[in-house]
Amino acid sequence: LAQAANAVAALGVERPLVVADRNLARTPWLERLLDDLRRRGLQPAAYLDVTHNPRSSEVIAGREAYADHGADGLVAL
Repeated sequence: LAQAANAVAALGVERPLVVADRNLARTPWLERLLDDLRRRGLQPAAYLDVTHNPRSSEVIAGREAYADHGADGLVAL
């Protein structure tokens, strides 16, 4: 996790969509990652409406979240 923001920036991603389930969202990892990404000058958004075995409707909603954010990369937790 410590190097994730550097790796995302090195790939040229500026608007990453971070995907995690609600359980991971309750841990400090999500906010830490989002903060690290912001400190690198990136504009992240989070999509948290997935389960451990995503249904097609969750994947479709995630794709819409990606498009709505104008994301140019994805980080999965």
